[in-house]
Amino acid sequence: MAEGFLPMDSKSKKMEEFGKEYLEDLLSRSFFQCSSNKNASFLQMHDLVHDLAMLVSDDFCFRLDLSSDVHSLPTKIRHLSYRKSSYDLDNLKGLSKAISLRTFLALPMQIRFRNYLVPYNILLTKGSCLRVLSLSQSSIKELPDSIGSLIHLRYLDLSGTEIEELHESACSLYHLQTLLLSCCTKLSQLPRNMGRLINLRYLDITWVPLKEMPQGISQMKYLQFLPRVLLSDKNKDDVFKITDLAELEHLSGSLCILGLENINDATEASKANLKDKKDLTALTLSWSYGAADADSSQKELDVLDALRPHTSLKSLKIERYRGTTFSNWIADDAFSNLVSITLLNCKSCCYLPPLGQLASLKDLRIDGCDSVYSIGDGIDSSCPLFTCLESLRISNMLMWKEWSFGTEAFLQEGQVFPLLKRVWLRNCPKLNVGLPGYLPSLERLSIGDCEEVEYLLPRTQQTVTAPPFLHLWNTNEVFIWNCPVLESLLDWGSHSKVKELSLSNTKVLFENRIKWDLQKLSCLEHIRIQGWEDDSFPDEGLLPITLETIVIGDSSKLETLNGKAFEQLTSLTDLSIRSCKSLRCLPEEGLPTSLTDLSISGCPLLNQRCEKGGEDWPKIQHITNLSVK
Repeated sequence: MAEGFLPMDSKSKKMEEFGKEYLEDLLSRSFFQCSSNKNASFLQMHDLVHDLAMLVSDDFCFRLDLSSDVHSLPTKIRHLSYRKSSYDLDNLKGLSKAISLRTFLALPMQIRFRNYLVPYNILLTKGSCLRVLSLSQSSIKELPDSIGSLIHLRYLDLSGTEIEELHESACSLYHLQTLLLSCCTKLSQLPRNMGRLINLRYLDITWVPLKEMPQGISQMKYLQFLPRVLLSDKNKDDVFKITDLAELEHLSGSLCILGLENINDATEASKANLKDKKDLTALTLSWSYGAADADSSQKELDVLDALRPHTSLKSLKIERYRGTTFSNWIADDAFSNLVSITLLNCKSCCYLPPLGQLASLKDLRIDGCDSVYSIGDGIDSSCPLFTCLESLRISNMLMWKEWSFGTEAFLQEGQVFPLLKRVWLRNCPKLNVGLPGYLPSLERLSIGDCEEVEYLLPRTQQTVTAPPFLHLWNTNEVFIWNCPVLESLLDWGSHSKVKELSLSNTKVLFENRIKWDLQKLSCLEHIRIQGWEDDSFPDEGLLPITLETIVIGDSSKLETLNGKAFEQLTSLTDLSIRSCKSLRCLPEEGLPTSLTDLSISGCPLLNQRCEKGGEDWPKIQHITNLSVK
């Protein structure tokens, strides 16, 4: 785009759409290949194609590396790239000869290094042909006035620099299409005349601590990428207001709107026309930290109603909303594309929206909604609910006490949470039952800091014989910590797949260990125990013989290890004992011969006994990897 290879916007297509077609064409011809890294959206080039490209572009393209000689730059050079922190950039003074330079690009594109030196003054005085200028993570702290002389500049990357001010002269770069300022942590304001950059399409201000935004941004009619906007004090002039969003018709991707407490009323909020921005896929609606309580809960609700986005939205996050009720549109089944919802620190809301009918919802996070007493109210449990949900995270819910979906619905196969794989509950001090019911697809369960949870399932379901589909056959990992009154674990079923179990500071559960029934866990390989309340560990027959790793820690009452119980653990290869200050010795019977890794730390009574020549040394001298400290 910056080099002018893409046609300007036509009535039918944007420049980006042309670019995507060209890229797909190059991929189909194997000029580029998809990266071998499946987690990264990068392309790569085959070595032979790369060598050919370098050969045919030798006079025009140059890549600086440790072996390059900048003094040998061809005078026709147009495109130059360099590696951050891998080159003596003082030698770049030879760039003054490159009078036709169009591209000066820092690699890699990701932010990894900081404060390397770049003689950017040469580029700004001699680079009148520059279209692409990347000074990402360089030592630059101030952009000089001469930046305005780069009249052909289309792409400017200042991300990760310590620049404190963007000079007004930058606003004369009328052809600029991309301005990257992400992670400029000392930049607190943008130029007042930003609106002059009428061709700007991408403005990245992620992780930039702006105090306010200029109103002129609304004049950037082609702007497509603007990750966040900050609404300033409603009494100020010449600052960005919610109504200015109406002019930015082409916004796409993610948008975070901060400072929503500065909206006067619902009429003003509706002028943002969020409902017409069909290219937005992720939206965050955020009220500021420390904002005063709302004058009227109804006014807050009306504003949230007016901020209804387009139904093509895929991700929604609402932060610090001050009303007592959420808008109905959040649970409207017209939002069939919604995949992720986060409700964060909405402390005045007493009820959650009935989200169970959202057909595509896969990830739900609820955090810090302190006034919510029950989850499930208002949901019609006669219909299948949360049919696609895979991840549920609930935390810091100080008043939440119960689930209220109705147990009968959960006793019917696949009616509620049929695909839920991950449950994470933390700091819900009044919750009395951990799970709403049997979860047939559950793979990972994490419950912590829930002081009043007595059971993981409703009592009515613990007294019945569960049909096969209700056994937790798919659960792989179970983590429970700081649940002191929890009485029992789950009904594992005879085909359980649990591989890892972690129990920490669960006093009553430890006392009821005879009911754990861990012998059913034929796949259990790793167990972690913290805060053990007895003087001996483990009981004979408590642990299955499949165990490979045991970690026991922070157990001040533990005095001995049960040698007969350890003799049964013939698969054990890794044992870690941490902060067991009363542990006197290792078992008389010794440790399993299968053990290859032993780590002992914070156990002062064992240190001398486990040294070479100590009383316990013969018991551990066969172990390959041994650490005692």
